[in-house]
Amino acid sequence: MFELFLFINPLGLSCYQLEKRIRLLAAELKLEISVNYIPMVTMEAMKADMVKRNWNFNTSINLASYHDASVSAQSFYYAVQIAYGKKKARSFLFKLQESLSDGQRCYSPQLARELLKQLGTDLAEVEA
Repeated sequence: MFELFLFINPLGLSCYQLEKRIRLLAAELKLEISVNYIPMVTMEAMKADMVKRNWNFNTSINLASYHDASVSAQSFYYAVQIAYGKKKARSFLFKLQESLSDGQRCYSPQLARELLKQLGTDLAEVEA
């Protein structure tokens, strides 16, 4: 069994694509891989993701908004992990990235709550 630690941007397009590839590779090679996701966003990661999305990162308002969204997503991820475990938290993170990947939706705490509801979690337990 392989244990992999991924430091990821919870809102990032590249991280979403990488996670999909890792899942496919593990299934294709029939490998047992334990993936530990560690959400973490640096200034460079935010800028790189904003460039991929064709967003303007040259304003402090855009960077601050992205940072706030990232912190909120990380908070939900860790709350789910504490309440329901790593597997459910990974599912939440993957669904979140998937819903943001097409560029049709923007992150909001309401989107996170909607996804948590779809996963069958008790919002009161997660937000406690």
